[in-house]
Amino acid sequence: MENLLLSLLGTVYPANDMMAGMLVLYAEVFGLISFILFAIANILYVCIVIYSGGVKKRITAFPREQEMLLDVFFLIFPTLAILYILVPTLGFIFNSDFANIDTFVNVNVVGHQWYWTYEYYNNLSILPGFSNIYMEISLLQIDSFMDTDATINRLLEVTNRLVIPAGHFVGLHITATDVIHSFALPQLGVKVDAIPGRIAQATVFLPTSGVYRGQCSELCGAYHGFMPIVLEAIKLEYWYDWYCVNLGVTPAMLLLHDVNFSLCPASVTLEAK
Repeated sequence: MENLLLSLLGTVYPANDMMAGMLVLYAEVFGLISFILFAIANILYVCIVIYSGGVKKRITAFPREQEMLLDVFFLIFPTLAILYILVPTLGFIFNSDFANIDTFVNVNVVGHQWYWTYEYYNNLSILPGFSNIYMEISLLQIDSFMDTDATINRLLEVTNRLVIPAGHFVGLHITATDVIHSFALPQLGVKVDAIPGRIAQATVFLPTSGVYRGQCSELCGAYHGFMPIVLEAIKLEYWYDWYCVNLGVTPAMLLLHDVNFSLCPASVTLEAK
């Protein structure tokens, strides 16, 4: 039943609460608009049939009371319909764009012609929910190109994925270096334009592990269709292992705050595999 409804709405299966909220709001607005369209079409049909000269030969004049009733109805109903759409829409926009959420880790997302670069911030929370200690670490930079050798998920696989911890809020700071790109992950409800010289923000939360795919959604040049996006959410302990391997340290050293990152390189770049 859910798949049938999603097919009728022309959307993908939601992977988090943000996208689920978008789908609920979209379904409500779509239902309301469909009802209004059906009602207006029926009114027009009745008026054409009755007042075209075939049924009633003379012009019908409504009494003043009926005219006032119609005026009140056609004033109140559109107002209520607009409020029905406006209130949840403003609430959703406020919760998604203006909510003050403490993120576990932040990632710079930089669009290029024609690939993405992910830069993990140099502040990392240690034992979230148990300790508020933040430590400075080296910058991890990942270049993500389309994997031209992939046979599964052809044209949608990348050399290096954007890896985030599941069950924690991750902040994305999105920009571009050359032309306008668009960072889009449909299942997560994320579609943010990457504009050179500006930084747009988005927050991603995934309750469970999984792999989610998207593409650049703004025409950015000849190879616009060849810069896919792959986000992978993994468990926190696995994410720490992945992060530490790329930084060249051990997870125990990281969790015990026993690393002198001043001896590490200023940044670690993960090139295409």
